[in-house]
Amino acid sequence: MAAKRAFNVERAERHAARPAPIRFPSDTTPEGLIAIEHNGVADILILSDDGTQLVDGQPAKGHPDPARRTFRGFLLSGLKTQ
Repeated sequence: MAAKRAFNVERAERHAARPAPIRFPSDTTPEGLIAIEHNGVADILILSDDGTQLVDGQPAKGHPDPARRTFRGFLLSGLKTQ
């Protein structure tokens, strides 16, 4: 199994001294990011692969029931881009 790497998402305010971190559950394993902008407002969907999470005592990615193999999504909505 590959080592877990750090994953950070930050929200930067125009006049803030430092970006503010956006917190996710500690077991989040980001695999994808989808960003959609419309009229200066962005929605960002972060997908987390739950394949290593235990389901019925075994990793989800090898579970015999395909419905138990999951991803989670975290939606950051209404982010101003301008």
